Amino acid sequence: MASISCKDVSDKLRVITLVDRMDVQGTEKIEGKLGELAEGNRNIVVDLREVTFLSSVGIRALVANGKKLKTAGGKMVIVVGENAAVMKTLKTTVTDALLPVFVKQEDAIASLPS
Repeated sequence: MASISCKDVSDKLRVITLVDRMDVQGTEKIEGKLGELAEGNRNIVVDLREVTFLSSVGIRALVANGKKLKTAGGKMVIVVGENAAVMKTLKTTVTDALLPVFVKQEDAIASLPS
């Protein structure tokens, strides 16, 4: 089942890592924590490199928190690494038009305002 962890890189940058399946059960498990971690006016990198499945429920949680963060003055971007399945899902659902998606974490961080 899904798990979530985070690391504050600075007072304005947080990296949130999601692991395992972002299906209904996995998303329900982490959705509240994701919302808490994505609050405020900081920038967030969501690392999906270790997500094995991303459903529409998981996408909804990401987009909703990305919009909430944008309203508060922050920005959310996604890192997928070499995770072809997750990249395909994000592109097929056009989620990458709402939340920028990167292969490398360094590129994701560089895209954020400082």
